[in-house]
Amino acid sequence: MEIAATMIKKNEGLPKIRGGAEATPLYMAVLQGKGEMARHLYPLSTNILQEDDFTMLFFLCIKTEFYVDQKNRTIIHIAVLHRHSIIYSLIHGLGSIKDFIATFEDDEGNNILHYAATLSPPDKLSSISGAALQMTHELLWFQEVKKIMLLLNIEKKNGEGKTPREIFAEKHKELLTKAESWTKSTAINCMLVSALITTGVFTATFMVPGGNNKRTANPNHLQEQAFLVFSLSVACALISASASILMFLSILVSSYAEDECFKSLPYKLLFGMITQIISITTMMISFSAAFYITFSHGLTRVPFSIFVLSFLPIPLFKPLWSDIIYSSYLCMSLFWPRK
Repeated sequence: MEIAATMIKKNEGLPKIRGGAEATPLYMAVLQGKGEMARHLYPLSTNILQEDDFTMLFFLCIKTEFYVDQKNRTIIHIAVLHRHSIIYSLIHGLGSIKDFIATFEDDEGNNILHYAATLSPPDKLSSISGAALQMTHELLWFQEVKKIMLLLNIEKKNGEGKTPREIFAEKHKELLTKAESWTKSTAINCMLVSALITTGVFTATFMVPGGNNKRTANPNHLQEQAFLVFSLSVACALISASASILMFLSILVSSYAEDECFKSLPYKLLFGMITQIISITTMMISFSAAFYITFSHGLTRVPFSIFVLSFLPIPLFKPLWSDIIYSSYLCMSLFWPRK
């Protein structure tokens, strides 16, 4: 290392000079298993490495056991075990070589699908709100790893005689029970809120603010902008609340089978939560518009103050929604293509 450091000090371009077959000094260090030298040369060589160079280095590190621990686990086993989706996603950009990676086994006969069948580390699960979305996260990982496995290896037994599916069912039995309970309680509570909103705004459609003209039976403030705002907000609140009820009802009556319910759960929860937020917001807008129409004559400041104050409760709901919406998005975007 001292000799190499001295040579580089005299000529900083040495790590960037390619030799036979366009091989870089970094490539040769990895090929010979010189870990310390490779770590020294890597930051000095990154600006000349192309995509093919990174791919070649990646597999060369695995082949030379540069990234194999004492249990014969490669970097891919570790990435799946600890649920590092960014590292795992690199496999999909490697073409047919990923079929070769899928055959790697540790010293206990576990392939990467066996590792995907285990329960995620607590720090990964704790970042996701709700047992149902945690179950979704686990299923997405298992299904994603399964896609790159050869048919022969999907049902392959490890040293203990267990297939990946058997391990998944065993490790996630308790989480599945919690997920069913969480889904039902969340759907019922959200349906109750949406039902109350629907009842309120439906009643408001028959209680015209400012009353009707006794002679024509038309609303007295029909031509005012505030009345238009009231009408549109009531309609929007009713439609969005009804959509929210239907979506949470579909969640409630789901079969809760592992592969059926929880894969679509994030999309349903996200849609249901967003429509509920819209219904509450438009309900408050309709209330403000109705209050303004009724009490605006001679009291300009009071209706305006009420209009502002009516929106204060909305941010209070943020802690209730934000975790679920974020967790739903996290599950949906887990394996989206990355640059």
